[in-house]
Amino acid sequence: MKSKTYREVEEKVNQALRYYELTDQFNISKLRRRVIQVKHPLDFVREIVEKARIESKVELESLVNLLMEFWVRTPRPELGNLSLMEKMKGRTIPSRYFALQELPYSSEEVEKVSFFRDFLTFLEYVEKNEVKLTQRGNLSLKDLRKIVDLFVVPISMEEKVGERILRVRSEEELPYVQKIHILAKIMKLVRKRKSRLLICKKSKKQFDLLPRNLQFQLLWSTYWHHLNWAYFHPYGKENVAEILQDNRDYVKEVFLDLNYKFKGSWVSFSYLSKKLEKDLNLTWYDAKGVNQPHILYLEIESVLIDEFKLFGLVETKREKDEKWLSLDRLVSFRLTSLGKKVLSIM
Repeated sequence: MKSKTYREVEEKVNQALRYYELTDQFNISKLRRRVIQVKHPLDFVREIVEKARIESKVELESLVNLLMEFWVRTPRPELGNLSLMEKMKGRTIPSRYFALQELPYSSEEVEKVSFFRDFLTFLEYVEKNEVKLTQRGNLSLKDLRKIVDLFVVPISMEEKVGERILRVRSEEELPYVQKIHILAKIMKLVRKRKSRLLICKKSKKQFDLLPRNLQFQLLWSTYWHHLNWAYFHPYGKENVAEILQDNRDYVKEVFLDLNYKFKGSWVSFSYLSKKLEKDLNLTWYDAKGVNQPHILYLEIESVLIDEFKLFGLVETKREKDEKWLSLDRLVSFRLTSLGKKVLSIM
């Protein structure tokens, strides 16, 4: 039996089919069949969205949200004519619905990534607590302390330098936390309302329905395509971060090609840096107008290697610097098993 909520969603879908000029290709009966036939909700959504007449980002988001709701509320014969939403209430959903066969990596693999786990922790904290924001839109120090205490990655709120104790005064001093906060906002999982940070209930509910590997893929795709890399790497008038992001498809191919060339073994970071420097015409000029390649290489390390490592895509080898023994330098890197799989589908 169809619930009242389902009938309401069905009527909205009917209206959407007319609005987006899809009635020649789809009707409710066909959509119900496709829900049962298609392996994953994103495939179902993509099939319809690609044929819709969409004129704005708002329209796209509205249609996607409506189709996702239709997916979880459509009755299924194999579930005793219950929907996934109804079946979730105290029962287990058959794993095949969330198998996501098109992703080459598993939920178990991404659950080992500390940054991803901390991202989920951040969402959970915002959902369960009244999070205060500063005038600049940053987390209050009280909430900031509580959040970092829950993270897998250890983050210190104070550091002793000589006789002085330096304390964190703003979220902006913790790029790790700020990156999670910004990604959650871009994904529309959290939003600012006056002086509070709130969870976006509808988006979060849909996000929670997805398996961990798809959640990770959405997080990574948001970083890869939508986060402004230069925001966290603004150094130098050449803006190396912006150039690398504009050429991210090429960068991805370089990493995959080097992995193939070196048969999955360690790759010299110097080799990678010089290749990118040459192929993308990267430079780094100091105040005197002198090109400083060694500073350029440090920026490549920060923008690519450090960020890839954050998502569990690479592992690195470091050695003590010959000139500065108190420092270590990146010598080589290699893609992890997860890294190969993630980059292969971007």
